[in-house]
Amino acid sequence: MYTANTMASVAEALGLSLPGSAAPPSADRRRDYFAHRSGEAVVNLLRQGITTRDILTKEAFENAIALAMALGGSTNVVLHLLAIAREADVELSLHDFNRIGDKA
Repeated sequence: MYTANTMASVAEALGLSLPGSAAPPSADRRRDYFAHRSGEAVVNLLRQGITTRDILTKEAFENAIALAMALGGSTNVVLHLLAIAREADVELSLHDFNRIGDKA
């Protein structure tokens, strides 16, 4: 699995994209539907005062790691998730990947 596919799936697991939005191929017309619905979802969340940092919890990252491990995702997911976690002020380390990977 390449990095783009892995990260699209991980974004769903983190709660940052709509369920099912990672599945359609790039040329699929469903992408337009998901783009429109994603915009609506973001506006709705902001109106409720929900921000990205409210969604990106330690549990969300653990779920995303488990998904990436189960899918056999790109090893780049480690770098990307560590960087995203740092920006979200969530403590995440290589130990978390090893711990979750041992169970996946």
